[in-house]
Amino acid sequence: MGAVRWREKGTAMRSNVTSYLLASFLLLLAVAPWMVNSCLARPLLPDELKRRPTHYKETASAVEEAIQERMREAPSTVRVILLPTAVASPTPIVTRIIVVSRGTATPPSPAPSSTRDRTAAPSPAPPPRLKEVRDVITEEMLLAQVLRNATALSISDLHIDVTVSGISATGKKETVLGLKVPIEVRGTLAVVQDSLIVRVESVVFAGEDVTDVYRRQLEDSVNLSLYQLLPRRYVRSFELTEGQVVVHSEVRP
Repeated sequence: MGAVRWREKGTAMRSNVTSYLLASFLLLLAVAPWMVNSCLARPLLPDELKRRPTHYKETASAVEEAIQERMREAPSTVRVILLPTAVASPTPIVTRIIVVSRGTATPPSPAPSSTRDRTAAPSPAPPPRLKEVRDVITEEMLLAQVLRNATALSISDLHIDVTVSGISATGKKETVLGLKVPIEVRGTLAVVQDSLIVRVESVVFAGEDVTDVYRRQLEDSVNLSLYQLLPRRYVRSFELTEGQVVVHSEVRP
């Protein structure tokens, strides 16, 4: 009887111990988050940073001083990486500063060259001066050259007159029916782009004005003849006299 009573008492004690341990374990689980938050540091929120302006200013000043000190010690290229860490504790805000210095020193400036090296290169020779020339083109010279170039114009009995007022030409042009009809051309001379050219002002064919029809063809033929009579000339001016043209030009020697 006594053994049974001791057995029941032991069982009751074990049940009480188990219940106590279970209750203690549940209580520990309940207070564990609070204990962790109390022991571990957490980042400060913006409102908390505002309430701690002294620590923030001290940290900023410390960072600036560290950067300046590092730049004074290493004149080469320096890269500064700031890793701020603010914790909710009575101690000031802690900021880690990592300074990475690249060993690329400023290259030394080249030494001044000697007087012999600084000798200036010879300047290129100036182009040769052009030589002034004077050419005289007579009516006969111009007529002969135009006839050599005017085979496509089908003009016969051509005659050229040079006067102080300009240049004129008369002749006969063959029509489709084989008839030869008189043609009269009048124009003036001018200097354009260092060349002497003729500008046709009027073309009368069989009593009718056909300037627009034949102007371009006649100008091309006469201008080609003038260019051939003045080879490699840079024409500057000209003078018209009776029967000839005096041309003032420049040529390369």
